[in-house]
Amino acid sequence: MQKFSNSIDIPAPAAEVVALITTEKYLRFRYEDDNVRDFSLSITEDTVDIFSYSLTREVDIAGKVPKVAKKLVGDSLTVIQQQSWRKDSVTYPGEMTVEAKGLPGKITAVTHVISVDGDNCKLIVNGQVHVSIPLVGSQLEKVLVGRIEESFFQSGDTVRAFVTEHKKQA
Repeated sequence: MQKFSNSIDIPAPAAEVVALITTEKYLRFRYEDDNVRDFSLSITEDTVDIFSYSLTREVDIAGKVPKVAKKLVGDSLTVIQQQSWRKDSVTYPGEMTVEAKGLPGKITAVTHVISVDGDNCKLIVNGQVHVSIPLVGSQLEKVLVGRIEESFFQSGDTVRAFVTEHKKQA
C-alpha cells in the first residue's frame, strides 16, 4: 500500500468552489477529453447537504505504464470513480474511491475544501493506493501514486479555470 497527500491553493471562497465542483457541468468539463472513451456519468445524490456521483470512463494508457503492467491491462483501462461531497460542513469533506475494471485493488481518498480567508481556499487530499498483484503490485502502486499527483494538479488547474470562467459569466 502506498499513501499520498497533497494540497493546492484556489483563489476563490471555499463555498463558491464547492458549489461549482459539485455539478454535472464541472465533472464533464474536468473528465471528458480526447483520451477518454465510453464516458458515463451518473449523479446519485444532489441535495443541499450532499453531492455524490459515479463516473465510468475508458482511459487510453498506451505508453503510460510499465511494460509489466501493460501485459495485465493493455492499452486502455476502464476506470470507475465514485465520489461524495458534504456541502453542509465548514471543511467540505469528500470521499472518493477509484477502481480499474479487472484489476485487483483500488484508490481511496479523503478530500477537504478549506477556507484560507474570505477570497481563497485550499483543496486537500489524503489517500492510499492498494494493488494486490503478487510481485508487481508495489511497482504499480508507485506508478499510480505518480499518476494521482498529476491528476490532482490537473484537477487544481481545471478548478481554477472553471472558477475563472464562471466569474467572467457572472
